[in-house]
Amino acid sequence: MQNLTYLNLSNNLLISLHFDTFFNLSKLNDLNLEWNKISYIENNVFRYLSSLQNLYLKNNQLRAIGPKLLNGLTNILKLDLQYNNIEIIDDYAFNSTNKLTELNLSNNNLTKLTKGFNRLSALINLFLDNNKIELIEQGSLSNLSRLKQIYISKNALTKLSQNDFQGLKSLEYLNFDTNKINFIDENVFKDLIQLKNLLLNFNQMANLKIDVFEGLANLESLRLPLNKFEFIHPNTFKNMTKLIFLDLSSNSLKTINVEFLVRLETLIVSFNKLESFKTNLTSLKTLNLQNNNFKILNYSIFESNPSSSNLSIINLYNCQISFIGDDVFQNLANLNELNLNNNLFTNLSENVLMGLAKLKTVKLDSKVLNLVNLKLAYLNISFV
Repeated sequence: MQNLTYLNLSNNLLISLHFDTFFNLSKLNDLNLEWNKISYIENNVFRYLSSLQNLYLKNNQLRAIGPKLLNGLTNILKLDLQYNNIEIIDDYAFNSTNKLTELNLSNNNLTKLTKGFNRLSALINLFLDNNKIELIEQGSLSNLSRLKQIYISKNALTKLSQNDFQGLKSLEYLNFDTNKINFIDENVFKDLIQLKNLLLNFNQMANLKIDVFEGLANLESLRLPLNKFEFIHPNTFKNMTKLIFLDLSSNSLKTINVEFLVRLETLIVSFNKLESFKTNLTSLKTLNLQNNNFKILNYSIFESNPSSSNLSIINLYNCQISFIGDDVFQNLANLNELNLNNNLFTNLSENVLMGLAKLKTVKLDSKVLNLVNLKLAYLNISFV
């Protein structure tokens, strides 16, 4: 047993771990205790496991992480505590785990992030999904300069305050999906100079401060669907010149201007209240406008020279459109797929599709009376 490097005790009926449980296992690298019924771990129980790198305690019944529970785990890299009943983590719980790179506390009962987390200076990935977190204590993440990913979806946060993410200069991914956030302080993200993905889906925001995204010069993907936005000032996106993906679906937007996003490739504004839309973004490839209220389209969607557009996919499904003018899609040289299904018009002029040399697929209702004529006029297009 002295040379044992891997020990799997998962799927048993263990209820506790006591002082000498792991005596003489100093070479153990991996310890799997998943799917037991462990509710009590004696202090210093891991003190003999100085070589342990991976500890799996998923699906047990722990309620707290005390100040001495993890003592001795000086080389631990990965700690999996998801699916327990953890409510409290002592501020000194991580004193000896300063090499930890991945911590999974998802699916517990935590109500706040405390300053004890700032002892995890080597941490790269932090999973906190599906807890009851209402508060990020000031300074709780301030020492995590190597942290790259934070998953904190399905919690109870109502606001993001100015210093919540201070010092997280390596962070690349931040997920706040499904919280109750209704307010974000200005300059909240100012230190997140490497952030590439920000998810704020399914919250309760109705307004954004103009400088709320200050500092996110490297952001590539921003998701804001399922909020309560009616208007977003164009300057909100002013310095986000590397953004390539923006999702604003399922809000109440009546207008949207994204002209500062010069590298944007995908824009999703489906399920809003838009009555018109124009763009001159030559980088844009996918445009989803599904379920809006356009009614009449009698202007070109692309404002500047259409031949310079890279638009490949346009979705106008269920937009209450009763008429489409001849020049709406004119000369969109790279358009490949066009969805016009479930609208109100019963006739579509053949000129609407003129000059669309790369168009391969048009989704069109069978109720369109001249559908047969369109098929004959454009044999290279598949009408589905």
